[in-house]
Amino acid sequence: MTINDPYEGGSEPRLIEAANKQLNTLPFYHSFWNRTTKTSLDLAKELLDMFTANKMAKVMFTNSGSEANDTQVAAFIAEPVMGGGGVIIPPATYFDKIQVVLKKYDILFIVDEVICGFGRLGTMFGCDKYNIKPDLVSLAKVN
Repeated sequence: MTINDPYEGGSEPRLIEAANKQLNTLPFYHSFWNRTTKTSLDLAKELLDMFTANKMAKVMFTNSGSEANDTQVAAFIAEPVMGGGGVIIPPATYFDKIQVVLKKYDILFIVDEVICGFGRLGTMFGCDKYNIKPDLVSLAKVN
């Protein structure tokens, strides 16, 4: 067993350097009541530009994937690949069929990209891999 491996989890040197730089710039600032920081605005724009499965117009930052999903009220929510059940890949036509039903009944579709996003499935997002066109998306960085 290796202890204090510098490349394990949050102790990766580049992440420490980036976090330290940000903490020296502005350690925290709430985003309530139309208040924000340039860093938050820049990240929001980058996320909106990066997510191409469906054109999104807004970003709301939260503290966790669970909080993001809980905040988003009544909808159908799914992960492109189910992480909690044991990395279960959907049947080939699952999302094609689901999207037809959701559209027919005017039900919002939330895609939880916390597990699948940012290249983990070989595409930038699970939505790209399965041709999903969500109304809302939860994104997060998970080690």
